[in-house]
Formats: sequence, structure tokens, C-alpha cells
Amino acid sequence: MKLQLKHLSVYLPHKLNVQYLDRDNDIFKIRELSIDTYPYLINQTQFKPILRPMSDLTSEDFQLKYLYFELIGTNSELYGSFEEFTDFVYETTPEYLPFIVFNQLIKWKYDCFSLIKEGLAIDRHTLK
Repeated sequence: MKLQLKHLSVYLPHKLNVQYLDRDNDIFKIRELSIDTYPYLINQTQFKPILRPMSDLTSEDFQLKYLYFELIGTNSELYGSFEEFTDFVYETTPEYLPFIVFNQLIKWKYDCFSLIKEGLAIDRHTLK
């Protein structure tokens, strides 16, 4: 798989940071990716988004609780209890999640396309 605009476009409105190799100085830099910076950064030799792995989303995480109680709230009959919802999120491929849940994961910059696993993105915990 190759990193494509379709992987990045959903993150653009949410100030995604990327790491790239500056050709002039031969050093890695971090910069915010936006519609304005995309044409410049796409021409860099090495360019990877910095994302959170899906494994960061644990049942103890306030973000998963937020997804359930704030976003799902009135539709809880569709997902059952919080525990059932947690299982649903872990077992479902992110792009098949309800739009409201998927969109929130994108805002929080979770790796919804398995780009870290493919070597096309950087786990934010591994930055030096």
C-alpha cells in the first residue's frame, strides 16, 4: 500500500502533524499538514503523518466513554451497554463505524486506516 491523499484528506481539517525529511538540511522536521502545505510536503522524499494507534483507545480511556455517553447517548439501544459498545468498536474496522464515531476518531488523530502497521505513518509515542 502507498500513502495517498485519500488517507490524509480526512485529517486535513484537524491540523495533522507530519514528519518529513528536509532535503536542504537532511534532517527530519515536523510540520502541520494543511491544504496549503500539502503540495510542498508531498514532494519531500520521506513524508509520514503522525497518528495515535487504535490501541490507545482503551475501555478506561475517557475518549471511548465520551464516544458512548456523549455521541451515542440517545441511540444506546443500537449499541447496548458501554461494554457492548466497547467490544463493537474494537471488533469493527474503523471505516465501518458509525460516521459520528469515525469522525471523532479522525479529529483525535487515530490511525483509522492502519497506516502505522503498513509503515506509512508514525506512532506518536515513538517520536524522539
